Formats: sequence, structure tokens, C-alpha cells
Amino acid sequence: MKLDRLHEYILPTVVTLGGMGFAAYCGHLTGNGQTSTLATILVAVVLLTTFLTFRERIWVLVPTTFALTGQMPILPLPFAVHDITIFAVFIGFLVLKALKIVKLKPRLEAVDWWLIAVLLYLITAYIRNPVGVDALGSERVGGRPYFNVFVAGMAYWILSRALLSPRHALFLLGLICFGRMSEGILDFVVYRIPALAPVLSEFYSTVTQQGDSAQDAARLSADEGTGRQVFLALIGNPLILVLWSLYRPLTVINPLYIGRFAIFIFAMWCVFASGFRSSFAAAVATMYFAAYFRRGAQDVMRLSMLAVPILMLVIAGQGTLFELPRSAQRAMSFLPGQWDPVSVAEAKGSTEWRTMMWKAMLTEDKYIHNKWLGDGFGFSQRDLAVMLANQVSGAPEDAQENLLIVGGIHSGPISTVRYVGVVGLALFIGLLIVMARTAWRLIRRAEGTEYYPLALFIGLPLIWEPVNYIFIFGGYDSALPTAVFGVGMLKMLTHSLDAYAAQSAAKTAKTADTPAPRRAPEWQRPPLPAGAHLSSR
Repeated sequence: MKLDRLHEYILPTVVTLGGMGFAAYCGHLTGNGQTSTLATILVAVVLLTTFLTFRERIWVLVPTTFALTGQMPILPLPFAVHDITIFAVFIGFLVLKALKIVKLKPRLEAVDWWLIAVLLYLITAYIRNPVGVDALGSERVGGRPYFNVFVAGMAYWILSRALLSPRHALFLLGLICFGRMSEGILDFVVYRIPALAPVLSEFYSTVTQQGDSAQDAARLSADEGTGRQVFLALIGNPLILVLWSLYRPLTVINPLYIGRFAIFIFAMWCVFASGFRSSFAAAVATMYFAAYFRRGAQDVMRLSMLAVPILMLVIAGQGTLFELPRSAQRAMSFLPGQWDPVSVAEAKGSTEWRTMMWKAMLTEDKYIHNKWLGDGFGFSQRDLAVMLANQVSGAPEDAQENLLIVGGIHSGPISTVRYVGVVGLALFIGLLIVMARTAWRLIRRAEGTEYYPLALFIGLPLIWEPVNYIFIFGGYDSALPTAVFGVGMLKMLTHSLDAYAAQSAAKTAKTADTPAPRRAPEWQRPPLPAGAHLSSR
């Protein structure tokens, strides 16, 4: 080995020795049963490697993992997967800004000002009703939603400084869809192979916590009667949205387009099997919005002329020519038809159960003490003791009482009044409307670009959300972090379209400034080869 080439061997040698040492240390931890420490180190290595690989594009991990609200029990951290990801990306973005690699300075628009107003008012609710943790003996506990909003605010800060190149738009759409479907896929695997539940639950906590394991599914079937598989909504809804984003809805429901039609049938089966009426309504509403964006009112009419007769045939054939699964009948029971009595009774009972909670929440002073300004997130130590006693009894009315105490009453407006009052409700509804308007404009602006499918994927749910939140289903404690994240996605899309428009304008200007080549006069042209015809010029 020559001394002048010594530097060529230093780096490979150091990397090799370091890798061997790291492998030996990992083996030592495994041998001693320190799996939590080993998992923490491996996650840190993965995050560091991803950061060094993606650099300023590291922000794509935020929308990819935002739907992963479960924890990793193998890690000694009390945070969800998307919490850990956002923390890591936030730190990475701070480093990139310090190194001047990320230079984008977002401008404040109407949607930002509405978001700021909502968050500032939430701070006043916290000041009026401070909340802590039970471990510290706080008088008021249960402030986890404040933490979720804070984490979503970090995601907004990251996304509002992010840029997406046109060639990566479809790639990001696929990542987000996969992230949203991940929990449903895991739960489906556990439902089909119950023996995997103990193994998978070590790596992701919600696998057996949402009524989706085989045992819980059996209990759900016995209690409700329809046996709906609620986890399938996590698979069907994203797939439906992807189809509306990539293709013209008329071609999706057309059997001649066999590939997309087969995916559509599978996705709708998942929606119906989940038994959620809200999922069915969202699938139909976003279909019509997508049709309008694609071809205007003409496509909406054509879609109605095709979809409505099909729906009528299904309703007419139910109970006479065929029998739909009870979960599907539950999801469609609000329509006139010959539905199974168990499905109808269950859906009706669910509505009455919610209505009773809404009436109690609005007419009694037991659950909302300040309807104009709200009581903030959390509940008292006395309420916590009542909830623990109710969990022991397991009676349906006690479970309903617990939901009333925490505000989980399946109504967007009433839950908002519970937490931030009528004033907070007005601010939040205003934010949802401004978000819907912004999403509408961005979809129109993205037409004819590579961003169009992503704009539909992001924007269609936001356009539907005001109606869904007010009239169908919602909860302020979960909807607010989602809205903060949604504003961040709108900002990312806005800045990406701005950069795309600037680049297109620069190319157009450059082309216009470049003079077209002029044809030389006849007497300046070189002579033709012998035998060539003069017309060949």
C-alpha cells in the first residue's frame, strides 16, 4: 500500500470497524434482554439515515405518518409514531434553516389568520381552565388534546416551509395513502390471523385497542348484531379518495375499465363492511365533487344518471333478489328499503344514543359549565374517579356517562361548545369554511399540472369537512389537530404551485427572448451536391 493513497483506505476502514462495533453492541443488548434500548437506537439510526438521505425533503415523513396515532410499546417513549416523527423532522428542519438550506419564508394568508385566531382563543380556554396530569396531582387532568394541537402546530410550521417538485407529487400521494391505510392493514391481518396479535401489538399499540382483533370482532358482532368490521374503513376510504383523485369518476364506476373498477368494488366493500354511514356519505360526496372538477356539471348529471339507477336497483333487490351483509345494510339504512330489522334497529339505536347525549349536554349544567366560552379540554379529579368506577361496572349507561364527561359525543358543534364555547365554535366553523374555499381554489389552480391528483386528494376531504363536521360526525378534540395539519398541507401545495408557476414563466420568457433562427439568403447557401434537385432545398 502506497502512502500517497492512504486516505483512500481510512474511511472504509473506519466505517467497517464502526459497523462491527455497533453490531457487537446490538448483540450485547439483545443478549441482555434490553430490547427497548436496542429499538430506540435502531429508530434513531433510521431517522438519522433518512435525514441525511432526504435532507430538505425530509418533511414528506410528516404527512406520511400523521395518521399513525398509535404508540410503539417496544420504545420507552410515551409518544405516538407521528409524534416521534414530527419531533425528529422539526429538529432536522431547524438544522436545515440554520444552514440556509431551507430558505422559504411563508406569507400569511386568510387561512393562516383564521388558524391563528382559533389557536389564540384555545390558549384563553387553557388559561381559564388550566389542566395538568394525574401523576402530579393536578386538580384538572386530561389535557392530551392540547399536546396533540401543539404537535400539529409543529407539523404546520414544517409544511408551511416545504416545497414539492412536480415529479414527486404522485409519489407523495402514494405515501400518504399508504400511511392512512397502515392501521387498517395491520388490523385486517390480526383479524384474519389472531395469533399475530401479541407479536404485532409489541410494535404498534392500536392493533388490539380499537375493537379490531378477532376476539374483539366476535364481541362486537355479539353486542351489535351486524358484526361490522370497523377497521375496514381505514382501508376503503383512502382507496376511494385515490380513485377520485387519479381518474374521472365516470370511468371508475365503469366496468369497461376493469382495473380501476375492481379497486372501486373492493374499496366500497370495505366501506360497507365497516358499517359507517359517515364513510358512505363521504365516498358519495367526494365522488360528486371530483366529477364536477373533472368535467363540470355535465359529468355530475351523467354520473347521477348512472349511479342513481344502480343504487335504486340495489335497494329494490335487497330482501327480494339478494341479501346484503348486515354491516352494509346498517350503512345504507337511512335510505328507504327492505333492510334487516337488526341493522335498522342498531342504526336507529345509535342515532337515539347520540341524540340523548346531545340533549343532556345542551340542557343540563352538569357537563358544560360555560356554554359561551367553553370549559377547555380535560376534566376534574372527581370526574376521573366517576369514570374509573363506570369502567368497572361496564353498563351501557355508564359508558355513555363517560363520553359525556370527556365530551366524546359524536357531534362536531356540541363538542366544540363543550371545549371552547359558542365563540370557539364560530371561529372553528369559519376556519373550516376558509380551508374549503382555499382547497377549491388550489384544485382549480392545479389543473393541467402534475399536482392535480395530489390537490384533489388533499382538497376533496377539506371541501366536504364543513358539512360532515356540522351535520354528520365530528369531535373538536380530534378535528382541531387535523385542521391544523390540513392548513399546513394547503400551504405546502400553495408554495409548490407558486414555484412551479415561476419556473414555467421563466422558461416561457427565456424562449421568447431567444430569436428564432433565420434562413440564409439563397446566394449565401452552400452549393448543392451534384445531381441534387433544386427543390430539395
